[in-house]
Amino acid sequence: MNRQFLAATALSTSFSGCATRDPETPPAAGGAEGTSSTKSEIPTTASAQTSSPAPTATDDCQWPDMCEGSQIVVVEVNWEFSGDVTLEADCRGEAFTVESGESLLVERERDAESCRMRLFVAGEAAYDEDVPGYKRVTLTVGPDGEVDVEAVVH
Repeated sequence: MNRQFLAATALSTSFSGCATRDPETPPAAGGAEGTSSTKSEIPTTASAQTSSPAPTATDDCQWPDMCEGSQIVVVEVNWEFSGDVTLEADCRGEAFTVESGESLLVERERDAESCRMRLFVAGEAAYDEDVPGYKRVTLTVGPDGEVDVEAVVH
């Protein structure tokens, strides 16, 4: 079963009295005629702060590629699952065992790194893909051994 997520952030700011000038003040000081500079306080919310893109690890990393330090794959194993779970990551040259109730994160060691991933659940191949440098994958092993694949493509 594939799940797709849509994240959206909406910002709303209202301004009242954006420009307040004293008509008695000369134009050079912000009076009724000429150009003036006004300051207004804009409330900052947590959603406004998180709407900017995350910093990149290097100056060369550009969209659509995912940067050094970003997730290639996460494997999460439900605590009720009792079989063996192994992830083979060709880009790391090794196999990782993930115990019940635990998770494993493989991050990019360089910008746009791709990696061939194979997940084995109870000795059987459950997932096999070359994850490109513009994609991240979360593999969740359920209590019955079924694997849920969630992918985000940039």
